[in-house]
Amino acid sequence: MKIIADVYEYNITEDEFEYAKVLFSDCNCEAKENEKKAIDYLIDRYLLLHEATKFGTEVTDDEWNDKLFETSQRFETEEEYYDYLEKHRLSRNKYEDALKENLAIYKFLDKFNHFIKDVVSQDVSSFVSTHSEIFSCCIQAHVYNILLIGSTDENFKKLMQIRKQINTVEDFKAMAEIHSECPLGIKCGDMGYVKSDALIEELDSVIFSIPLDEVSLPTKSKFGYHLILVTERTSNLQLSDNQKKDFMLNCMIDDKAQLYLHSYVDLLRKDADENGQIKYRIG
Repeated sequence: MKIIADVYEYNITEDEFEYAKVLFSDCNCEAKENEKKAIDYLIDRYLLLHEATKFGTEVTDDEWNDKLFETSQRFETEEEYYDYLEKHRLSRNKYEDALKENLAIYKFLDKFNHFIKDVVSQDVSSFVSTHSEIFSCCIQAHVYNILLIGSTDENFKKLMQIRKQINTVEDFKAMAEIHSECPLGIKCGDMGYVKSDALIEELDSVIFSIPLDEVSLPTKSKFGYHLILVTERTSNLQLSDNQKKDFMLNCMIDDKAQLYLHSYVDLLRKDADENGQIKYRIG
């Protein structure tokens, strides 16, 4: 097994590098750019895993069994599962170890979301009371989202299959719980109320054009492919004070969570670089 880089006690192998390149492949980018995205993703992943381990983040047996069950639901047969592993040159042990590591990382990151929520919620009430005009002049929609990371044909086909299994909002939430790879871990794919122009253009145009209660076709963004479901869309929405607070809290947490996480990972990488804990074995 060829090792191409080391991050603290972890090795990045050539096989997982090739798999990451598939996840982050973009036909609009040059090969070198896609390779950089892949190696950066793997380095950041192992930096976060190192932190999760350092702070004692553990995955319980029940959590692990639930994750294995979710994974099994992505494949119709065991044969299909093994075909997927073989196609991406992954052993079952390596793939399932990676799933367990990802679960530990998500648990670790969840602590940040709780911290950020506590900080942001202190400012929301005063903001809502002094900026109530914001909530009476914008178009908003209640959005559900399923994301598969990476703009691959395989993810497009998988979402088309998932789409066929969705007839209700509850179906959508169940499929999101099993399949969605949203890095922010949005519960059951529920993004709450989203303001027009608040999201990236590709999603915004779908959210404010598709019929209500109808699942979109797979929509490509810089993150991968999405299925979108909109259950409510209103203009000049009149919200209660609590609804206004919830709306603002969700928006502010989302923005701050991304900024905080990016800054935190940048600091982790800088510290690891300065202490010789990131070592490349290829040029």
